[in-house]
Amino acid sequence: VKAVLDKRPSNRLLLAIGAFAAGFQLTAMAPASLAAALFGSVELTVAKATGTIWDGKLVDARLGGVALGDVTFSVKGLSLLTGGATAAIRLEGGAATGAGRVRATFGGISLTDAHFEFDLGAARRYAFMGAPLEGKLRGAVRELRVTKAGCVAADVDLWTDVLAAPARRLSGAPMDLTGGASCADGSLISTLSGDSADGSARLKLAIAPDMTYTLDATAEPARAELGEALRAFGFSQGEGAMSIAMSGALRPGS
Repeated sequence: VKAVLDKRPSNRLLLAIGAFAAGFQLTAMAPASLAAALFGSVELTVAKATGTIWDGKLVDARLGGVALGDVTFSVKGLSLLTGGATAAIRLEGGAATGAGRVRATFGGISLTDAHFEFDLGAARRYAFMGAPLEGKLRGAVRELRVTKAGCVAADVDLWTDVLAAPARRLSGAPMDLTGGASCADGSLISTLSGDSADGSARLKLAIAPDMTYTLDATAEPARAELGEALRAFGFSQGEGAMSIAMSGALRPGS
């Protein structure tokens, strides 16, 4: 009997367990607005927050000048035992819609099992072929992992009709672009291509860890007048195709 009694937890251990339980309850009841505060390094604002930091909603969230709409999230509590935090998130009612699973650790952040659609017109700070961006960008993300060193893993399918507006201005046929994204030397590389009755096009966008980008575009117009129009936009004729290269820096909230 004495041996059994000696195995009872000490008062110090009981106090530690009690303190942990009390602290967990306080954290579990923390307002969802604390989730927005965790993004203090970026231009994230919300009209209001409901629920808790574990299971809540950020209403009318905005990243810089882009209206994200409502962001619903649910943090998996047991994921904290593995050195990070995993949450299921959903965006609706704004420029971005979709859902996926986000995991954040001290080493970086990853997105898995996600699908999204983004209204390119919301990125008002950028233009393409002499006019503001128009159209949609859709994606299916099986994996996207980013650390301080940049992109380390990407398995993404992409689709966009970003060329629909320029095609209309040039009296050309609509053209959808499809492709994917991968990582190379820390940069996120996205390559998209498509074709129509008026020819073919290919876009390659590279985003470096310092958030600078390069965009290389090539086109093979099927009509001479389209070639002349592309020259007016800065394309130059190469062997078998016309091309243009652009570079710059991505700005927060774009």
